[in-house]
Amino acid sequence: TGRVRLDVESLLVTMTNGSVVRVRAAHLDGLPYGIVAMIRPAASGVRGWVAYDAHGRRLGSGRGDPLSLP
Repeated sequence: TGRVRLDVESLLVTMTNGSVVRVRAAHLDGLPYGIVAMIRPAASGVRGWVAYDAHGRRLGSGRGDPLSLP
């Protein structure tokens, strides 16, 4: 699992094999952030990610596994 800003609706995660996985964020009442979870092997093979809001606006992006960030 990982933490995301409240305005993040989903992440598009690009794997090293070129496939793309959409991961939706869950926002729970009382928490100041959202959470995302993705089931994958220990060697994730994640190349990068892009975060989007509910209107499809790009909020940010990065390299590597977004769920391994603090």
